[in-house]
Amino acid sequence: MTMVDNQDPMDQRLRDYGQRWRRVLPPPSGVDIEGLSARPPTRSTWWWVSAAAAVSAVIVGAQMTGSHPEEAAPSSESVRPGDVVPWAPLVATHPRIPSRTIPATPDPLAAAEAPLCRARDLRPESRKGAAAGTAFLNVRLTLSGDSPCRVEGFPDIRPMNNGQRVDIPIERVADDSTYHGPVLVADGQPALLRLGWASDWCTAAVGSDTIEVQLARGDDVLTFDGFGRSQSCNGDPGSGPTPIMVWAFQPERTRPEHVRSGYTSMRVSGDLNLTASPGEQVRFLVTLTAPEDVVLDPCPDYTITQHGAGVTQAQRFALNCADVPYKDPEGRPYLPANTPVPFAMQTTAGSDSARKLSWQLAVPGNSAAVGGQLTLV
Repeated sequence: MTMVDNQDPMDQRLRDYGQRWRRVLPPPSGVDIEGLSARPPTRSTWWWVSAAAAVSAVIVGAQMTGSHPEEAAPSSESVRPGDVVPWAPLVATHPRIPSRTIPATPDPLAAAEAPLCRARDLRPESRKGAAAGTAFLNVRLTLSGDSPCRVEGFPDIRPMNNGQRVDIPIERVADDSTYHGPVLVADGQPALLRLGWASDWCTAAVGSDTIEVQLARGDDVLTFDGFGRSQSCNGDPGSGPTPIMVWAFQPERTRPEHVRSGYTSMRVSGDLNLTASPGEQVRFLVTLTAPEDVVLDPCPDYTITQHGAGVTQAQRFALNCADVPYKDPEGRPYLPANTPVPFAMQTTAGSDSARKLSWQLAVPGNSAAVGGQLTLV
């Protein structure tokens, strides 16, 4: 039969798919080859032969093992919306996924251009709290002046009682915040100051009815309510007082710099709490749900990781995008908005008595993952 130049698109896709499979390792011995079926002929004889050859190279592993019943996965030729996308050990391609970096908010550069705040520019409101034997003061600083101003770094605080300085040490807490830099105080943009005072000490009682914060100049002082009188003896006799801990100024609302891609909001679900024997093929399902249409072009990689006793076993594969049953007008596979799409997955159980098992898309800015416990028997 003479073949025409405008080759059937489905035929070409199957040929390409067969070539991809010839580059991968042979299937594990546990795969049910008898369960695979060829697609009935619906076109001319030469098309059917080429389709059957391509299908014979497709190895599927959608059935569950361990504590889950096994289900025969559909072949790549019969995957329909709602079916499980069959597993395939496709070589990772490490594609470059388009992404962009979102700067931190608020912008520290905007705060740096504002003048330093004076006491008259700020209205402090302190609230007391306690946790794990530590009293806290959370101070909210709103703008009372006419123009925005800035506070920055660790403030110079002085505990006071009845107008006199109290001899309580001060300790700056290591800066583990997500925001670094000066903080702008403007309408609707308060700054926050946090103080803590542990109670695990026992010596003569002291009190701090007010706290003074030195601002732009030595004589420019902001005052707010302090911790009050110290608690009763709560430690070794003669110990203390413990230092008052001080954190750096922070914006009330902040978001660190982060990376976004089309996969950033992807939801991943699945039951990875499984039981298997060492060396056994472990099969499970992972379901991807996109908040909006996501075109799988380029097709992303994913990782399956087992964390054992001092050992990490990680595998990286390309997602089986070719068998996703949803195609856009250009013929590209995609995940429809709010439509769960299940994918069959497979890995080999390690040799430790128990392992943490996790699955994650290997894309920029993606923290969505699913995990569980792989118990070996």
